[in-house]
Amino acid sequence: MKERRVVIAGGGTGGHVFLSLAIADALVRAGVKKEKITLLGSKRGQESELVPRSGYGLVLLSGRGVRRSLAPSALIANIGAAIGLARAVLSTFLRFVRSRPTVVVSVGGYGAFSGDLVAVCLRIPLVLVTIDSVPGLVHRLFGSVAQANAVAFSTSALARAHVTGTPLREGIRAGSVTAAQARQLLGLVSTAKVIAVVGGSLGAGRLNDLASALSRRLDAHSDWVIYHVTGRRNYERVANDPLRVDHPRHVLVPFCERMDLLYSAADLFVGRAGGSTIAELCACSLPSLLVPLPHAPGDHQRKNADLLERAGASVMIEESTLSADAVEKEIDALLGDPGRLSAMSQAARSLCVEDAATKVAEVVLTYGA
Repeated sequence: MKERRVVIAGGGTGGHVFLSLAIADALVRAGVKKEKITLLGSKRGQESELVPRSGYGLVLLSGRGVRRSLAPSALIANIGAAIGLARAVLSTFLRFVRSRPTVVVSVGGYGAFSGDLVAVCLRIPLVLVTIDSVPGLVHRLFGSVAQANAVAFSTSALARAHVTGTPLREGIRAGSVTAAQARQLLGLVSTAKVIAVVGGSLGAGRLNDLASALSRRLDAHSDWVIYHVTGRRNYERVANDPLRVDHPRHVLVPFCERMDLLYSAADLFVGRAGGSTIAELCACSLPSLLVPLPHAPGDHQRKNADLLERAGASVMIEESTLSADAVEKEIDALLGDPGRLSAMSQAARSLCVEDAATKVAEVVLTYGA
């Protein structure tokens, strides 16, 4: 039997990168040699910071996402995006001709397009991993020609679907550490009610503004602590925001290396509703207040959040109605009702799919043996 050589294509956000690494780790546990796994991503994404420390091979390509707008500035930007994408496709084609991967695994995002296209052209088995309730553009394009689609939800309309759940990064699970231990490691007051406000690895302007506004109201809530992850590119702006009060119970960090600790420490999560976030909240049984990204492709974040809300695990607030007053009122109601929080926690846990990474690896290893 020939040795498997696996390329995992995709990226742009931390969610994409952590998904890729979770799949790679599961493949290694299944017997694929670590040095035979390469991650293919974008120079503009989070890959360059997050992948090298993992020990996997990394190839960074030019290109960026297409702006969905007819504004002149968007059209000009999209011309540049198309040129970068063409270069990425050519580079990937030459690389795949030389190395001939056994199978290509796509996790989506603009970093996946060139790998998916070249895999189809060279007839290399292609497996798509879709963790949102609605596939993104790249996976909608290639879903019908992929050998298999590993999906998080049974409602997926993709062909040849295998329901696997969402692979999670190492350590993200309920009970990995106690709340008291997590709070001590994060430097938080053990008796506080911890509200995690997270905009994702790249940040979210409206959520950052919300957290700054809430910092002005902390004196009215003596047992609240806001642990605020701004995203690296937004940290300086938030730190210098004149609307923000430099309050000792408003902890401000650009990025959280140990999300497992934050999930364990938090009583409530406030953030976006990307597929990885949804899966992590469920795995950690964490109640949430979700603000979907308004113009996410296919409106997938709103549909992700709706799934949790209908299960009783979350409260969804549309960004169009987002205000500090509304959020303060909702947080106060939730934290003041331990029975409801407990029910939300149990509902989140009921949606968790165990061993998702292992299940995805099993699908991948079915092809290109």
